Amino acid sequence: MKAILALSLILCVSLAFARPSVRTHTNSITLFDVPPGADVTDTPGGGGGGEGGGEGGGEGGSGGGYWNGNRFDWWGTNGSSYFPQEGGGFGEDGNYGCYYNYTHYNNTGICQGVMDVVFLIDSSSSITDENYRKEIDFVKSILDYYYLHPNYTLVSILEFSTDVRVLQELTYDACDVRKAIDSDRMSGLTNIAKAIEEAHRILKNSRSDIPDQIVLITDGFQTVHSSINCNDHPHDCNAYAIEKARAAKADDIQIYTIGVGAASYYEDDLRQIASSPSDQYFSLVDDYSSIQTVREKLQNSTCPLVTQILPDCRCNEEMPDEIMMIGHGFPQSASISLMCRFGDFPETKAKVLNQTHLLCDGPKLVDREEWAWVHTANFMWNGESKVPISLLYNGASIVQSDVEFTYLSCPDYSYLIWVFLGVILVAVLLAVLAYIASHTKPAKKVMPVKQASKPAAPPKPEHAGQIDLSMMGV
Repeated sequence: MKAILALSLILCVSLAFARPSVRTHTNSITLFDVPPGADVTDTPGGGGGGEGGGEGGGEGGSGGGYWNGNRFDWWGTNGSSYFPQEGGGFGEDGNYGCYYNYTHYNNTGICQGVMDVVFLIDSSSSITDENYRKEIDFVKSILDYYYLHPNYTLVSILEFSTDVRVLQELTYDACDVRKAIDSDRMSGLTNIAKAIEEAHRILKNSRSDIPDQIVLITDGFQTVHSSINCNDHPHDCNAYAIEKARAAKADDIQIYTIGVGAASYYEDDLRQIASSPSDQYFSLVDDYSSIQTVREKLQNSTCPLVTQILPDCRCNEEMPDEIMMIGHGFPQSASISLMCRFGDFPETKAKVLNQTHLLCDGPKLVDREEWAWVHTANFMWNGESKVPISLLYNGASIVQSDVEFTYLSCPDYSYLIWVFLGVILVAVLLAVLAYIASHTKPAKKVMPVKQASKPAAPPKPEHAGQIDLSMMGV
């Protein structure tokens, strides 16, 4: 059995070197390539008059796609422009370029998890216009990380000060999101509680059985309350925001909180607003100039993604009982049911160890009636079959990972073990017999000896009891 396992590991290592390490993400969107050095105004995909442009647009001079190996950072909606060039975008109706947030075309660095996310942007008067722009730029950089699509991520943008304004309801249309986030700002007090309450409302009416998340950015504390002077009793006012956060988290909404600058005075309160463990769902930065430093942590906390599995391949006789999934953004609520699915086989239970590691019961792929013919065909031609992995959240798939489990059809050499043992046994027996033969001398054969006959005794004189005196000299 150990020999089979060793063979399996050797095959797995060889496959790891043979297969590519990254699979690109593509979509069925037609892009118009701009030849290097070409005049951008001559490329197709402009306004209503350009090929692939949108309906209703004017004769846009600028086209979509790539130029000189670089992506154009602007798109149009239905042929009209908004940032910063004139002309439409690219795609069949002129808006697919930003419609699906194709900021990272063919780039696996984007989050392809399934979730609904609401961003809460602080626009209170304590934030200068310069810092507010840095806050907006940070949110844009996070939005570029998500794959906006009806089957993947939807986002909503809320701005709050004394009141709350919904800049954009949940959508996968990145064009609308970009326009909404660049609108004129509000100013006033800081009403975190109402912002969380409004985000809670939006997410309760969103897609069912999909991870819901709130990203809160603030530089202060709750300063709006109907009966408390928040300047004199800031923690009492923060308790009101904490209460609203608890209600949202009770509905399995994950809250990631970012405190900026003076928010450090209320770190304990902001940690209570964030989901648990707060070390993973709370960040504190000195100022808005350094807010980009928490981007990676935020991305990893909000994006459910499997990046690696251990082990990732086995022979069919050596399927492990448990498989470790490594990634980030795994939900940690006790009320959330997480399941793992390997290919078309029934789901197996997942146990979340932390935000980056979970355990799945290993798939039992041998002798299952559900094993599709295509896998059998792969065995016949390639000696292996790759099984895609999905992570299910309350029965709905939230991760279609590029990571696969390789199921090998390994030759069964177990009989060689018995042959080897048989050879060893015969050799031992022969050695024992040889030893006995070399240390035992055969007994010599004794020939029978013929005994010599004794001479016959002289005959006794015959007499009849009389003594012959003449023989005695008498």
